[in-house]
Amino acid sequence: RTRLNMTDYMHTEITIYMQIGTPPQNFSFLFDSGSTNIWVNSINCESLDCLFVPAFADVDSSTFTSDGTEVSDVFGSGSCSGIAGYDTVTIGGATVTGQVIDEIIVDDGVLGDGVYSGIVGFGIPDYSDPTTLGTVLLDTLYNQSQISQRLFTLQLTSDVNGTDSNVVIGGLPFSYNQQRIRWYPLIQDTYWAIKPDHIEFGEFKSLCSEDDCFAVLDSGTTTMTVPTDTYLEILEQLSVFAYSCKDLAGYPPFNICFSDDEEDCYQLTGEDYMITAVGDNVDDVGLDVPTNDVYW
Repeated sequence: RTRLNMTDYMHTEITIYMQIGTPPQNFSFLFDSGSTNIWVNSINCESLDCLFVPAFADVDSSTFTSDGTEVSDVFGSGSCSGIAGYDTVTIGGATVTGQVIDEIIVDDGVLGDGVYSGIVGFGIPDYSDPTTLGTVLLDTLYNQSQISQRLFTLQLTSDVNGTDSNVVIGGLPFSYNQQRIRWYPLIQDTYWAIKPDHIEFGEFKSLCSEDDCFAVLDSGTTTMTVPTDTYLEILEQLSVFAYSCKDLAGYPPFNICFSDDEEDCYQLTGEDYMITAVGDNVDDVGLDVPTNDVYW
């Protein structure tokens, strides 16, 4: 297993450092459990956002091999496109060779914050898709015996802009009491999606109790997202507070429950789901995922 510190940027993005190439070039990456590829800013990118963060120079890496395949992806923050290649990647104390790298040639919002040079995906790959190149980093680490388990854990702290958060790849942290870990079955093979029993908020006692409603664990999503219709109902509940941050403790909590057992219920208070650093705003975004299912 390997452990890396994560940087929390204003409670909106969590990043890690990885190295690509030989000799290694060091970059900050958004850690994204909702996607699968490694995207990195390229020195050949001429989009405005690319100019403000460090860029990967494939010509300076003796282990880089160009694939030539054109690739593209769409994220919540924007989209990007580029060219695929292969190179050596080091993450924490683990190094793999021949990892697929997507170089960003055109960027439209993905690098807009100027906080990171790329995205590293730890989502669930669709190897049945003929356009899938190589393997995702987690599988490459396992296949090349750098880790003993296809497993990663995130520990996030409340320290804004701090580096106390961490990710452990390849196993559980030694400090965890394994008897207290709660395991939930994966419902789909598209996202890290699990099934809530119900979600409570204010007068609503059975949100997301339908069979087709799932909770997606996505470290790359900036805020908690909900279906738009539910989001409007939540705003109506909050309207009595005039969206003020003066008494967050008085706001109704979210209770997200995965069974009737109290230990399977997780509570978000007003301090948790309200953004206060940029004004009085609800830390909720109405986001519809384009499928027949309902996702939180």
